[in-house]
Amino acid sequence: MQNYINGMNLKKKRYFAADYPMLFTEMSAREYVKFVHKLYQKIFKEEEFLQLAEEFHFTKYVGRRISELSLGNRQKVVLITGLLLRVPLFILDEPLVGLDVESIEVFHQK
Repeated sequence: MQNYINGMNLKKKRYFAADYPMLFTEMSAREYVKFVHKLYQKIFKEEEFLQLAEEFHFTKYVGRRISELSLGNRQKVVLITGLLLRVPLFILDEPLVGLDVESIEVFHQK
């Protein structure tokens, strides 16, 4: 049992951003970020979410279903989620695929 608890604690200390994100497509971007925060037992802060969404030029998409988003916008969901979680280990596997130049610059600044 102790090994299981330790494993769960380790999982909450890392977040993985793949080159092609596999997300729950029936959720909105906001719902997905909130959902992941609950899994990680973190507090979702709407103001920080909206600030990052604005920086990534994503504000008009936060309420849209993920199934309606382009690959680049799905990548933004993953990156925004990872940045908001503030985990010690943020694993990136070509996370900038499909992003516009401005969003790549925003990510590098973070």
